[in-house]
Amino acid sequence: MKPRTTVILLIVAVLVFALGWIVQNHNVTKESASLRAGQLAFPDLAAKLNGAERIEIIRQGSKVTLLRKDNQWLIAERSNYPALSGKTHALLAGLASLRLVELRTTDPAFYDRLGVEDPSKPASGSTLLKVIDGGGKVLAELIVGNKHASPQPNLPDEIYVRKPDDQQSWLAEGKLDADSDASNWINHDIISIDHAKVAKIDIERGNEKLELVRNGDRFELKVPADHPPLDSNALDQVARALEFVSFTDVKPAKDEPGGPLASAVFTTDDGLVVTVKTNKAEKDALWVTFSVSGSGKAKQEAEKLKQTLEGWAYQIGSWKERALAPTLNDLKPVNGPATASSARAPAAAEPPGNGTTVGK
Repeated sequence: MKPRTTVILLIVAVLVFALGWIVQNHNVTKESASLRAGQLAFPDLAAKLNGAERIEIIRQGSKVTLLRKDNQWLIAERSNYPALSGKTHALLAGLASLRLVELRTTDPAFYDRLGVEDPSKPASGSTLLKVIDGGGKVLAELIVGNKHASPQPNLPDEIYVRKPDDQQSWLAEGKLDADSDASNWINHDIISIDHAKVAKIDIERGNEKLELVRNGDRFELKVPADHPPLDSNALDQVARALEFVSFTDVKPAKDEPGGPLASAVFTTDDGLVVTVKTNKAEKDALWVTFSVSGSGKAKQEAEKLKQTLEGWAYQIGSWKERALAPTLNDLKPVNGPATASSARAPAAAEPPGNGTTVGK
């Protein structure tokens, strides 16, 4: 083959390759041309966020839908239970301030290395994040990929991203907590009342009634007055039943599973009254509902608790049953007679109601 012919063929090959690249990427270039390193990924998003009313986060079939109502974000997959306001604000602020740093691949064959492949694929490692306004218009849509380890400490977080309608991927600077697990958007701590503030506890379980009353720094079992020796640790658990209560699942109160188990009324020394009704469902799952009232100093606290608790049923640890719905048998020593720290049954000469006590 003549040298001139070889040169011509090489030029033709280069032109064909370049033309193919242009054809393959013409739809990409149009989108990417308006973006450059150093720019915000969504330059005008911050001004539009007041109109955002829906956030969708999808990853490997798991989905979280956050809905805005009365200036509060709710979780659709949890019957519109309130979402963590701080986490929602951080996500939107992070998206609005996300800054593009460097161009990365446009070849779909390499997307999975960055975690920006098609989110609809079952084995995809990417996350699709979408923000929508009240009219259904998409304000921002982004495929969120892998985090990029910064070469030096104390540098801003970096992450790989790609817009769904653009083949161009980017290394971006910013933090996006696009969590597709609905349970991670919930504040699982619902109530905590110091046992030292509790003045009285009334419990009904079936036909059995228990009444615990504070006497100084101790509780005594006033009803029934005639009872066997009791375990101080068991009584202490009842007194602390409303300390650091958290839940694993939540439903509207009308959809509470299981059947009624017991009711416990906790009254504090400043006028707060918390009624806890327990239900027991399949596999011994324990569900509770709350009703709250208060007077005097406790009125403000009661109103706050009512807004948080009432109208919802919460699944809590089954081990809480002995604290929130104990029987008299549950308060007896587990092994053998009462220990020295356990309270004794009232003597015959003692007046009724002078019962068992438990220390703080």
